[in-house]
Amino acid sequence: MAVGSVRDHDPSLLAAFGADLGDALEQQLFFALRDGRSPAVGAPRVRAQLGSVLRTLAAAAAAVVPRAPRVNRPIVVLVRERVHLEALRSIERELAARRGPPLLAVLVGRAARSRHTEGPRSVPLERLLHPALVPELLRLQARLPGRLRAATRAWDDTLGPGDAERLRRVASEELPRIGLAAFALASAIRRLHPSLVGGFDEVGTWARLAPALARAHATASLDIPHAEAADAEAIRGAGYDRMAVYGPRAAGVLRAAGIPPERIVEVGAPRFDALSTRYPASASAVAPPRVVFAAQYLAGGMTTDALRLSYLGAVAAAERLAPSDLIVRPHPAEPPGTIAAVVAEGPRPELVRIEVESSRSLHELLDGARLLVTAWSNSVFEAALLGVPAIAIIPAGVTDPVRFAAEKLAVGVATPEQAADAADRLRDPAEQFAVVEQARAALAQHIGPPDGLASSRVAVLMITMATRHTEGAA
Repeated sequence: MAVGSVRDHDPSLLAAFGADLGDALEQQLFFALRDGRSPAVGAPRVRAQLGSVLRTLAAAAAAVVPRAPRVNRPIVVLVRERVHLEALRSIERELAARRGPPLLAVLVGRAARSRHTEGPRSVPLERLLHPALVPELLRLQARLPGRLRAATRAWDDTLGPGDAERLRRVASEELPRIGLAAFALASAIRRLHPSLVGGFDEVGTWARLAPALARAHATASLDIPHAEAADAEAIRGAGYDRMAVYGPRAAGVLRAAGIPPERIVEVGAPRFDALSTRYPASASAVAPPRVVFAAQYLAGGMTTDALRLSYLGAVAAAERLAPSDLIVRPHPAEPPGTIAAVVAEGPRPELVRIEVESSRSLHELLDGARLLVTAWSNSVFEAALLGVPAIAIIPAGVTDPVRFAAEKLAVGVATPEQAADAADRLRDPAEQFAVVEQARAALAQHIGPPDGLASSRVAVLMITMATRHTEGAA
């Protein structure tokens, strides 16, 4: 409704590069309301506005130097996190085996800034900026400050002055970023002429921009699953031509989000293909016993307090198994230092060695571990595939968004003390085996058949979509 009123008042404010940016803005307003986000004020706000201007000018200058790779009508996949490249590696192999189109990973966000990005042929999005689109970028960014307030005046009546002003400031922060992202992606599409645009994002800004800009350039779009889809409200409005999901449970979430069934394709979990043949693994083989804590990024029900409580549960479980190692794995999408700050403030039991580990993958850390502790992270799937029992800590009063404990993918507890007791029970090999077998029995509903063929199914889907697009454009 809020974005609709902007469209009604000033449609050109949300139109750029042949696409409508309103869905991307609407998603950011949704996040602001859901997470209680407060925009910057005072000096931080001035710095943010200045930063937006500088980023725009830097992008305009960078577009002058063409550095695009020479690739013939590739499948372009937007990659925000290094971990997504692991899934792309196996998909790329399957594409090559079927003589499908070349795959090009276009790096954005943290992936573009990483100096250790490895995987399929890749290029940072900033290398694809197109000089012909610079005038439109500058016009878009120049008109935003003066016209946004007028276009959002109706918000005072529909939302109330307080919420209206807060969301107006959020919009003034986000629209320039959305415009810059749209410029970059439109540039990439214009330079590369892709046969398909894909992404690992069903809820964020790219989930709105990629389908809109692909459609504006008569290109098909695909969402590749990076985790089990769980938040129907956040997914609502995603516009991909096809949305691939892990399994039946995620497909149901997308239907609940209003995604038409014909756009939903169950493919399994490409990132778990390499693990599907590993069980029974060498669980509990490491001495001293290793407890892995899989942290989650702060969003929705995962508040700072919930993150802190789940970490304290991991400490309590590790202490019950002491002497032991507690390995803390930060979430790939968390701002740097988030979980490290929680660890620094937490207890340090004498017989528990605590380490924050970002260099090794979660797969490596879980191999041979005694126990996984988390809240509602998808890491419970990896644990089940590797034969490691999981404990899910859901604080009292918090609605479990994924029901992993209720469906026996993890042992559900609410407090650190209960986590310690669960760890004690799991010393018994028979109890450990029973918990893992229950988890594995529940896997298919969540991640599809663990048959190692998910990457193959994604590759076939990509080739089908890319071929239809190419034939339609001919």
